Formats: sequence, structure tokens, C-alpha cells
Amino acid sequence: MYACADKRVEAGAAGQDRERAVMATSRLSGLEQAAWEGFLRTHERLWRAMEAGLARVNVSMAEYSVLALLGEGGRRGCACRTSPSSA
Repeated sequence: MYACADKRVEAGAAGQDRERAVMATSRLSGLEQAAWEGFLRTHERLWRAMEAGLARVNVSMAEYSVLALLGEGGRRGCACRTSPSSA
């Protein structure tokens, strides 16, 4: 999936040779794969810990996400507007 997106960007930026280079390097090395898997395991552990903590106060992850966005907006409100007319 990412290789396709990178391919389009790289091909537009530097031509056909760059496109081939991106396609040739789309696989991870052993070390990169191990790092990626470690990241995914850590993310899952953190997600579960957050869910457990939020469950104690009866808040879902979806609700927490909305509250976090609103909190980032401060007194001005959420910065994630959907249309110019909502300004």
C-alpha cells in the first residue's frame, strides 16, 4: 500500500529511475521488520492499557479521541472543522 503511494510521489518528483528504486526497496530488512513488530506489540499493549483505564471511568476510546481533540482546541474549540461555513 505505501509503496504505491511512494511510487507516485517519487515518480512525479524524479522520474522513472526513482520509481524503480522505490519499488526495489519496498521490503523491510530483518532489523526493520523486528523494529516494526516491536512497535506494533507496544502499540497494542498501550492501547489495551488505555482502554482498561478509560473503562473504569466509563469512557470509550472513541469518546476519549473526541475529548482529546476538543481539549487541544482550548477555548477556541476544535480545530478540525469540516467546512468553511462552520467557522
